[in-house]
Amino acid sequence: MCITRLAVAACALLAVSGCAPTSLTLRDSLAAAPDCCARERDFRYQALGLGERVKVELGAASPAHAFSTGKSYYAAFRLPPQPRPLTVQVRSIISGGITLAEAYLFYPVVAVLDADYGSRLVVSVPPDKVSAAVKDDFFAGVVLDLSVPIVAGDTFVVLYSDARLLGQTFRFERHTTNTRTVYYPGGSMLVTDPVHVQADIPYAAGGKVEVRLVEPGSKQDNSQ
Repeated sequence: MCITRLAVAACALLAVSGCAPTSLTLRDSLAAAPDCCARERDFRYQALGLGERVKVELGAASPAHAFSTGKSYYAAFRLPPQPRPLTVQVRSIISGGITLAEAYLFYPVVAVLDADYGSRLVVSVPPDKVSAAVKDDFFAGVVLDLSVPIVAGDTFVVLYSDARLLGQTFRFERHTTNTRTVYYPGGSMLVTDPVHVQADIPYAAGGKVEVRLVEPGSKQDNSQ
């Protein structure tokens, strides 16, 4: 069950860090963070190789910048010179504590820049579509995926969030089942009960995100 995987992932984080961030502590740390740079050309860009999966945890240790949608933690990547087209896949993973009441999501926005740091494209999932777009992943838990097309001339990608959404929520809802054993004189039987899981999950200033560069139509391209 997806909620169980969420709990396992959260417990692992707590075991490692000892003190997991919350949506409130992330909001406060972002408010206190200085603007790292005057413009995008001053960002530090990390190389993103074809087929490479980069795991990013955006939070108090990340740089911040005042984008047109407000201040946000960000991660910036330099694309390799491989022939285009390519696809940048972004996966934001619901993070937080061991219950849905503690869960939060980093709302991903991806800007594609040319060699002169001009913005060619900005991609995000419309906020009113997030509830329908989040999906269950066997290994990661509950995720929001974003696919960004890369064409000739695209040189950098910047991952950040829309600060106007901080404090707002999206509705997470799942209909699943729970199987239990019922014992009776002389035997037992399995009974399946319907379970309705529902929560309003806030957008947070940080969170866990995976970024991957793939060739369109390849086995790694999950946009197909």
